[in-house]
Amino acid sequence: MLGYPQQFIEIEPGVYDSRYTEGTLVINRIVFVPDSEGRMMMCAEGPVFTTTIAPWYGSGAIMGLLIGVNLVLILTAIAGWVYAAVGRLFRKDKSDAPKAALVARLAAIAYGILIILLLSRLVGVVSDIDPAYGVPRIFMEDSEALSTLLLIPYLVAFTASAMLAFAILAWFNKFWTVGGRIHYTLITLSCLGFIWVMLYSNFL
Repeated sequence: MLGYPQQFIEIEPGVYDSRYTEGTLVINRIVFVPDSEGRMMMCAEGPVFTTTIAPWYGSGAIMGLLIGVNLVLILTAIAGWVYAAVGRLFRKDKSDAPKAALVARLAAIAYGILIILLLSRLVGVVSDIDPAYGVPRIFMEDSEALSTLLLIPYLVAFTASAMLAFAILAWFNKFWTVGGRIHYTLITLSCLGFIWVMLYSNFL
């Protein structure tokens, strides 16, 4: 911890004391206790945070995969739609898709803009390191940027809900081709995966 390891000895079930008795210790004792949902949590004595053992679906790899797939699908879709729209504009072709189909894609574009804004603001907040403690400043004080950041997930969830409604509508009203409907549905499912990540991470 803070540049050097500590070793602990179990003094009773779930309770561990540090082996070191001299000098200034960051952690003197750690205790493992179950929370209300039965998950084992590690509580440490001292000015530190509480951690919990995450299940397999809460691992960083799974979270990163869901976020990465969502970003790739939504950004490539937006790029393709914009490219097709610009091409039709130069050719002076009119799309025969109904207005609801256009709004469906606009909802997806809004979603893409929001998650880019969310992730960029999140990186900005976490990378704002307090020089005295070497941890993000949000651990030590209130942050106006964080307050603004916490509003964005609700907008993301709203646009994702709208996309789900449009995905269902697309199949009933036969927007686009079958391939286009499958593509939009896959994008929507990846967006729901991102919403689950935010729910699991207590952003919603």
